[in-house]
Amino acid sequence: MARMSNALGQTWRTAVWLLLSTAGVMLAQATRGPDSLVQASAQAAHAQALLERCSYTEAEHWLRRALDAAHGFRSANSVERDTAGSLVARLEIQLADLQNRRKQLDREAKEIAQLISVGGLETAQRRLAQLDPPECDERFQQSQSLLQARSAEARGLTERGDRYLRQHAPGTALTLYQHAQKLNREQRGLDGRISDARSARRSQRHIGAKIGKVILYTAIAAGIGYSGYVGYQTYKERTEAARKGLELRRR
Repeated sequence: MARMSNALGQTWRTAVWLLLSTAGVMLAQATRGPDSLVQASAQAAHAQALLERCSYTEAEHWLRRALDAAHGFRSANSVERDTAGSLVARLEIQLADLQNRRKQLDREAKEIAQLISVGGLETAQRRLAQLDPPECDERFQQSQSLLQARSAEARGLTERGDRYLRQHAPGTALTLYQHAQKLNREQRGLDGRISDARSARRSQRHIGAKIGKVILYTAIAAGIGYSGYVGYQTYKERTEAARKGLELRRR
């Protein structure tokens, strides 16, 4: 980020230096004094200070005022007129560069924020690195902070999911992986983890279903066995009572 900020600053410092140095020449040579050029140099210097604080709108405003002042320079000396014309051309180039750069930063700030919101953290990080925005632009500082926070949260959820998967709790692991995916759908290895958790959950359910059937059949069999045993005991008791009653009658 510092490189872009330094590059923009260096460009502006060059323009301001040209304005100030030319204004000094004009003051020394022009009999009436180049008041409009002196004014333009001061306004361009103020634009430079604003740009270094990422105050793009204000910087553009003062650069336009500098251009207006430079356009207003008048002199009978052809050399002076040519010098002033060259400065106007340079300032116009600077203004166009500022406008283009501002549009690019506005567009990238919006798109990077959108990428972060839908979980495209890796892509957002690459875009930030390629853009190299000025450090004073708070939009990109906020995006970078949010990106780092969400990446860390996604990694934490993934690590918890790994622990639950090792503890044979694939359903909980899958839930954690899916939450991590919402934060960072581009996290390396996450798709594979989700696939493994789903497979483990299916296997666990299949085994659970088999065990359930075995328990059910065992319970049924146990019920039948118990019922038969009770019937046998009842029959045995009744038979014994009848035998004793018969013996008593015979006596």
